[in-house]
Amino acid sequence: MVDSIKKAANTQLHRNWPKLQTWADKAALPLLLVLALAMRLYGIDWDSGFLFHPDERAILMNTSDLAWPSITNLGVLFNVDASPLNPRWFPYGSFPLYVLKVLDTLISPFNDLGLVGLSRVGRTLSALSDVATIYVAYLLARKLFDRRAGLLAAVFTTFAVIHIQLSHFFTVDTFQTLFAVTSVYFLIRVVLEGQLRYSLLAGGFVALAIACKVSSMPLMLPLVMAHVFSALRQYPSSSITDLRVPTEWWVAGRRLVYAGVTVAGVFFIAEPYAVMDFGRFWADVTEQSEMVRRIRDYPFTRQYVDTTPYIYHIKQLVLFGLGLPLGLVAWAGLGYGAYTAVKRPSAARGVLLLFVVPFFLITGSFDVKFLRYLLLITPFLLIYGSGMLIAGLDWVRERRNNLTPWAL
Repeated sequence: MVDSIKKAANTQLHRNWPKLQTWADKAALPLLLVLALAMRLYGIDWDSGFLFHPDERAILMNTSDLAWPSITNLGVLFNVDASPLNPRWFPYGSFPLYVLKVLDTLISPFNDLGLVGLSRVGRTLSALSDVATIYVAYLLARKLFDRRAGLLAAVFTTFAVIHIQLSHFFTVDTFQTLFAVTSVYFLIRVVLEGQLRYSLLAGGFVALAIACKVSSMPLMLPLVMAHVFSALRQYPSSSITDLRVPTEWWVAGRRLVYAGVTVAGVFFIAEPYAVMDFGRFWADVTEQSEMVRRIRDYPFTRQYVDTTPYIYHIKQLVLFGLGLPLGLVAWAGLGYGAYTAVKRPSAARGVLLLFVVPFFLITGSFDVKFLRYLLLITPFLLIYGSGMLIAGLDWVRERRNNLTPWAL
């Protein structure tokens, strides 16, 4: 009697297991996102209003200096020397400044924020952006690998120290990372599905990433190559001379042109004075470029004298940005991604490498090595690490199942 009850219970559990697993998956991600937001908002007033972070303080001051022209004097916006919306300051992109200025304007009738109030609003935006990055990382890992890898990537990003830390500042890093990860997600959709709307969305988010910081420019490479891969996927397996091939190349090329136009248009909307006041924009970008290569000597960059290119970044991300176990998984994941790109080529997974590898080769070579520079690729490293661990788990299970008959 007892055995019959146990057997019936096991049968029922086995029958309902897929439903239970589905409900668990649906509940896990929202819970992770809520937990992630709580960790990123906790201690948001960590500096008690003293604004110790120098970059954050500079961004807030330049945001505060922005003003809206009167409705009768909109023409002043086209005068770069007189426009109240020209920040005249381009070490970072202007888009996050404009977003915060809009919120400041909406809140100001009820509360005069000041710099301290602006910092709290900005830090909340930064936290929300990072939580959104977690969600997109989940979507991206699920698309590239499977549901399990998606959830694992979300877990890793939720608890990543570098993500939690930088969410407590109103700097451009979390916004830039969100837009970069989102653009790559839509580029994957371009490769796999080849629809125009994904080309336009990818172009728009690439532009927003660049409008946060020009170090997002390497995203242009996967933007181009995703459309090349999209055309290559249409090759018939029987013959490369099939008449459909030129048509597919034409369609992919047209979508790439639309994506490029979208990049230009959205960038102009998000950071118009980078174009209209190009001389000042280029001067600031050049100064930052010379700073990271220590052509210009600043006291705060001397800490990196005699540090080893690439190795220093890897070590810092492992020991301080992610912690030893997760840091090793992240960098091993990049190695796994490169290995599988050679052994089992995948156009979709290759899109990630086409951004991560060039970005790290460029950034890792800098004389100045602030850890936050690596936030832009950290979600991709964690996605590859998640895929690697799931592949390893499947490999172990397969070998165990193959060995079971021999054990019996």
